[in-house]
Amino acid sequence: MTTLIEKLKLYYESFDQKSFDCLDEIYAKDAVFIDPLHRIKGVEALKAYFGETCENLTYCRFIFTEEIASEKSICLKWRMEYSHRAIKNNARLELIGTSILQFSGGKITSHEDFYDMGSMVYEHIPLLGGAIRLIKSRMTKAA
Repeated sequence: MTTLIEKLKLYYESFDQKSFDCLDEIYAKDAVFIDPLHRIKGVEALKAYFGETCENLTYCRFIFTEEIASEKSICLKWRMEYSHRAIKNNARLELIGTSILQFSGGKITSHEDFYDMGSMVYEHIPLLGGAIRLIKSRMTKAA
């Protein structure tokens, strides 16, 4: 039998899919999903959010690189490979992030993602991207 975390990983390993029905098997009905831009409550709202997100993705998959687990939670470190129609001419890009998940009753009740929005979006916008990279470079030299 596939465990909850194995199901979650399988789902995100090919995230550009168009079917979100299996989210009912992974997330609790009133699960909370948080990322740097959104706070979403409920699996139906999560399906809608993922549907909108996938509209402009031409490729997306997650590679899970580390995990730290306890009885009711897990921290997953991941690398997302993605291509988005509106970012950098649909080029293949990478983003490193971490998810903290809490679960109860065999389903995820809370999912919070942490990643750098600058690396994901802002650095790929003409002019703005150059300014952000310059600021990061100067901060690194100052440290």
